[in-house]
Amino acid sequence: MSPKKPKAPQNNSATNPDGKCRYPESTNRHVYLEPGVQIDLVKDFRQEYKAAQQDSSAHNQKELFWLKVSSGLILVYVLVTTWQACSTRKLVVTSQETLSTSESQFIKDQRPYIWISDIKMVTPVDKQPISAKIYFANYGKSPAIRMVTTGTILFGKDAFNKADWFFDGLDNTRISDKQKSSEIIAPPGIPPDPEKSHIFTTIQSSDLVQNADELKSLLGRDYAIVMVGRAEYFDSSGVFYRSDFCLYNLTAGPSAYCHKHNEIH
Repeated sequence: MSPKKPKAPQNNSATNPDGKCRYPESTNRHVYLEPGVQIDLVKDFRQEYKAAQQDSSAHNQKELFWLKVSSGLILVYVLVTTWQACSTRKLVVTSQETLSTSESQFIKDQRPYIWISDIKMVTPVDKQPISAKIYFANYGKSPAIRMVTTGTILFGKDAFNKADWFFDGLDNTRISDKQKSSEIIAPPGIPPDPEKSHIFTTIQSSDLVQNADELKSLLGRDYAIVMVGRAEYFDSSGVFYRSDFCLYNLTAGPSAYCHKHNEIH
């Protein structure tokens, strides 16, 4: 028996149905570009970056717009608040001024007014000072408290000049600071008979009438005898007031007020 012949190696190549050979596909791929075709990756990246920047710029513009709007609204709010605060402050100041004015007007309306209600001259005699009794009344609406008075009688040719010197000597110094005197309370109202009032003061001249001839000369001339004085007082709130008076004699009748030094402060 003859030995078997070894089989010839078979061809493992795949064949198509048509009998053509099929070769295994390779994993290595190659891109072939035809002339005129260009791939520019940098350009694409640049366009993408430009588009992103445009989007970011638009977003920033919107944020800036709303920021401006918000700032404007805050500014308007601050201005309105400041205006309201100023208006409130002005209203408060105006109210305080109105209240102060009303209070001051009320005090002025209710304040005491001390003035002369009557004068009784004492008939002068030789070798004696000239004297007079001054009656006061409170023409105001509230009592005058801590009332003090001072005064004198001047006579001679320079009586009016002496009156000026009298008030210059008083200046703005209070009577109570210079001399001790009993304090009087003057209720409001005018008494029907001034001579029965307890609110009066007696003033007299510091000089004496030298003789009968001088006395006759004084009584026979107008303006020869001048009566001056001051009354100081307070109201119940402690506000200080004063009344200055100046009168001169007339041969034909009662005394008359001088052209100055008759004031109420």
